[in-house]
Amino acid sequence: MADAVLVVEKYLKAGTPTIHAQSTPLHTFLDLAKSRTTRKKTSALFLAATLKDNGIDRLYTVNVDDFKDFAFLQVANPLV
Repeated sequence: MADAVLVVEKYLKAGTPTIHAQSTPLHTFLDLAKSRTTRKKTSALFLAATLKDNGIDRLYTVNVDDFKDFAFLQVANPLV
């Protein structure tokens, strides 16, 4: 965990923009959950809601399958 903390601190010191949940994440979360026909992980739904509320339309993740059904997101695995 200490290594992960150091990596995040380096990004913050470098001025990397950060996003935060908006005042509407629960509403966006529920809207996204209603549109799902398959069971998704709650954490993936909440992250997708946060990205949508912040106007972010691209996500790089190794968990592509968790996000590929969100029409507003372009999802790619950076390791392939």
